[in-house]
Amino acid sequence: MNLNAKVPMWKLERYLLGELPHAELQAIDTALNNDPQLAKALEELRIQNVQFAQEFDPQASAQRALAQVSARKQQSKSASILEWIWKPAGVLATLAIAVLVGVEHYSHKPLADSVQVAQANTTLEETRTKGLENRIEVWQKSGDTTSKLLDSAKVQKGDLLQIRSQVAKRCFAAIVSLDGRGNWTTHLPDTGTAAVALEPGLSGFLPFAYQLDDAPRYEVFWLITSAKPFAVNRLIQTLAPLQGSPIPPPFLPLDSKFEQSRLVVFK
Repeated sequence: MNLNAKVPMWKLERYLLGELPHAELQAIDTALNNDPQLAKALEELRIQNVQFAQEFDPQASAQRALAQVSARKQQSKSASILEWIWKPAGVLATLAIAVLVGVEHYSHKPLADSVQVAQANTTLEETRTKGLENRIEVWQKSGDTTSKLLDSAKVQKGDLLQIRSQVAKRCFAAIVSLDGRGNWTTHLPDTGTAAVALEPGLSGFLPFAYQLDDAPRYEVFWLITSAKPFAVNRLIQTLAPLQGSPIPPPFLPLDSKFEQSRLVVFK
């Protein structure tokens, strides 16, 4: 790749990792604004870093291993090879239909109330069969319309974002984000420090929009849930070592009592 001679690839990598002196970081910022080819090279490098982090995400690897063990157990209990093959496909189809129905019926208005799609006394196993899972969604607001952002979507300073979430069972939840400058923002709760009690189902949007500032590189959002109440401010204090990470952390180092869902956007 033919880069600007003043910014070789090794220095661009160190820029992305935040390992250069402040003066050099500012100089490269200026070069990026004036050189589209250099900006494109930085974006390609950022994507490669994200793909690497996802490929070697320890949490994802553990989940894949658990899924393989579960599949082997299911196979040993099944009396028919065909049943073993088609049963997972049927579950996936059910999940896909549930997600599509949920998206089709969402309201464009930022609602504070939850949309209940499962009974409060539904067991966890029953809830999962209905296609529910913990997840966080980020939507980009433009005028009177909103569009759902995919994981690793590109955004820019000044964009208005709205957040909503879904939980699979009754729990206490918080929504927080970390930007490339190392700043934490609490989106839920909007006041106080106590995690909010949520019921199963897809919630409405949080009752306010979030405007992106000029923090560099990324903004990563987490939905954090627990069966028991917790203090969000104390939780964030334990995550201080993640501040200033040059790439978005693939997961939070939390106690096993917490579950987490993640979505990242890049600048």
